[in-house]
Amino acid sequence: MVDTRVANPAVRKNSLKSSLTKPFKSRKVGLLKQNVAALQDKLKKTEDELAKGRNDVTVIRKEIKDLQSTYDDMKIQHATNIDDLMEKLIEAQMARAQEKKRSEEKIEVLKAEYEEMMMTIEMEGEYKLEELRKELTEQMEAFQTSCMKQRDEIVAVRDK
Repeated sequence: MVDTRVANPAVRKNSLKSSLTKPFKSRKVGLLKQNVAALQDKLKKTEDELAKGRNDVTVIRKEIKDLQSTYDDMKIQHATNIDDLMEKLIEAQMARAQEKKRSEEKIEVLKAEYEEMMMTIEMEGEYKLEELRKELTEQMEAFQTSCMKQRDEIVAVRDK
């Protein structure tokens, strides 16, 4: 197709070129605009996803900080509980040791009291035994004296 309206061949060449490329250029521009619009949509979606991802990261970081804080608190509480338990255990052991010492002291006191009581009982027993011996001796002597008197009386009555 040659443009016969233009007499100058150079102008005709440009005119021909522009008439052939005009529909192509407008189609190309339309496609480019569509591609640009599609890329802008993708960019907008990507930016939205990135913003959402950043928000998610912020939320996750906050949750991590909260969990770390909770973990640290639990760790401190656990250590405190262990310290409290150890302190109670030590106190209980000390209380048992003191109770054992008091019991041993009571046993020693009771042993001493027992030994003293046994000595007192033995001494009282010996004293009572000695008194009984004396009493028996006196009774025996009184009996012998009485017997001797009766014998003397019997002998005196017989001799008479």
